Amino acid sequence: MQPGKYGKYISRKIIEQSKYEKITAPAVNYRGDSGGKDLTFQWSCITEPFTMDQEPEVSDQDRFLMFASTNLEDVMDFRAEAELYLGEEKEKQLIQQPTFVYIPAGLPLGEIRFKSIGSPISLWQYTLDTKYSENWKAPSLSGYVTRPGQGAMGGGVISEELAATGNEDQDSVIKVYERGGVPFRTIKIPETPNLACWCKPLGIQANLCTGYFVIKYRDFCSYEPFHYHTKFDEWLIFLGGNPLNVEGFDAEIEMFWGEEHEKQVVDSTCIAHIPPCLIHLGQEHRRVGKPIIESITVAGTGDYFSEIEKVVVSNPEIGEPMISEGAPDWVPPRKG
Repeated sequence: MQPGKYGKYISRKIIEQSKYEKITAPAVNYRGDSGGKDLTFQWSCITEPFTMDQEPEVSDQDRFLMFASTNLEDVMDFRAEAELYLGEEKEKQLIQQPTFVYIPAGLPLGEIRFKSIGSPISLWQYTLDTKYSENWKAPSLSGYVTRPGQGAMGGGVISEELAATGNEDQDSVIKVYERGGVPFRTIKIPETPNLACWCKPLGIQANLCTGYFVIKYRDFCSYEPFHYHTKFDEWLIFLGGNPLNVEGFDAEIEMFWGEEHEKQVVDSTCIAHIPPCLIHLGQEHRRVGKPIIESITVAGTGDYFSEIEKVVVSNPEIGEPMISEGAPDWVPPRKG
């Protein structure tokens, strides 16, 4: 556990050997920092065909599955085929591309047959309390299975794009974000692969937004001011980019939490939980030696930007800092 007031919210001992002998790469098993009462999360790398869980399971909690690529250059590069069985009738769902599955509490989940694996894929599993469900029933079982989308995990108003800086990441641009016509921060945002699974835009009536993006360069950083959420739980999942050794994490990221702006340092595969009302600033990627995978999971909303209820506690327009002192990309507001 990391020292400090908020270190208890960062879980680092999450690497385990999978219970399935066909999964030989290190796996992630997170039971939540509230005794598994908030989020349970598993990640595993599938490298060969096998059948997972022959006996149907029925949970009293909502579950979500994400079948994803492990190609850090192309998140849609999915070279595998799997079969998923849902409901009492064990209706088969065919998985041949990145796929997001919602399994509401009470819906039986049968076996998962990984029929062919052309290149490794990853299976992301989330379990959440039923308060994140909306008691929605899809018109057919296939309505719980959908294809995730590609798109920026962030948002904001871009007022200007400048030329690439000439650094090693030639595909990046500097973008100036502004609020009320006043620029408050520049960010270099590499054109990075990402996968977005936000329930409501995908047609699923459940309250979860998740997804991941690939971080290759240190300049990828947050652009939001210090803020907190009154209702939402948020988890930040940091994984090494090598799917066969997800524990290998070669990066250093800083986050700042609480009224004290207490610094949290992420330098290993871990999961950080930001509970409601905890003031926080986003991630500052100080060093990225090798590409990493970063996932933002928000429970309590199915459409983060349209339903967000954040409270901003700093004002960049009058010069209050958004980011840590000395960060290189702070731009003072214009006068007048």
